[in-house]
Amino acid sequence: MNADAERVAVREAARWLVQLHGNTCGAAEREALARWRASAEVNERAWQRAERLQAQMAAVPAALAVPALSRASRGRRDLLKSLAGLAVIPAAGWLAWRHVPWQAWTADLRTARGEQRQLRLPDGSWLTLDTASAVDVSFDDSARRVWLRAGAVYLATAPDPRPLSVITVHGEAQALGTRFAVALEQNSTHVSVAEGRVRAQPARGEGRIVAAGQSVRFDALACDAPTVLSEHAIAWTRGVLYADNMRLEDFVAQLSRYRSGVVRCDPRVADLRISGAFQLADTDQVMAMVAAAVPVRVTYRTRYWVEFTPV
Repeated sequence: MNADAERVAVREAARWLVQLHGNTCGAAEREALARWRASAEVNERAWQRAERLQAQMAAVPAALAVPALSRASRGRRDLLKSLAGLAVIPAAGWLAWRHVPWQAWTADLRTARGEQRQLRLPDGSWLTLDTASAVDVSFDDSARRVWLRAGAVYLATAPDPRPLSVITVHGEAQALGTRFAVALEQNSTHVSVAEGRVRAQPARGEGRIVAAGQSVRFDALACDAPTVLSEHAIAWTRGVLYADNMRLEDFVAQLSRYRSGVVRCDPRVADLRISGAFQLADTDQVMAMVAAAVPVRVTYRTRYWVEFTPV
């Protein structure tokens, strides 16, 4: 790979990132971004790097975003230097920055977009990471902690006298002998319990016990009442995407989390309905199955730009 081409792509990705989160990015600009991503593999790789930094850049002035992303292209050490340099920004901006999950970039364990990973923890528990997820793992003599920085995880816990918790920016989910999933969403943490019990504890609010077959959302201040867990809520741990009379636009949004590049749904077919069980390991096959089930055409503009359009 030509190093100059990669540097140019990274700089362009940084500029697009700033524009996307500014006030100057409309529909035409988003289409231009999609075309740029799809035009070359090096562009798509640079944009994937930009997406991984998207959350941390949200609270940083635009003038700082380009240098930070450019430094990130040279490796983790340079990224950390760029982050350290942000201490000079105004106090209000720094306070916002502190709460952005930039740690996902330097987490112990990560998955890329479209990747899922399962591994055994030191205590014998099994940890499954969903697509685009990141965790830090910290075990000591008194506690077992999994810090969820981005995405979602599923834990099948092993017997151990030490408490095991999944900690997020909103609080923690403490296992009480269980199998459960924790997903970090934009404004809350979502806990789904398949077996046993979990204590969902907001950082500054009252916690709740969540039983098997229940799910709950909480933010830093409060925990919602538990609801019945959908039978397909954690199907992603088996590499399956379920749809039950789902809007096609919503289905495509879910599918796009497991595929690199741009996956779009034409507004003219957005409200079509899709049902079924789809294997995420082969997203091309999933799209072919959708085209066979509902009146849409799958158009590959390039390898990294796919659209669902009317027949």
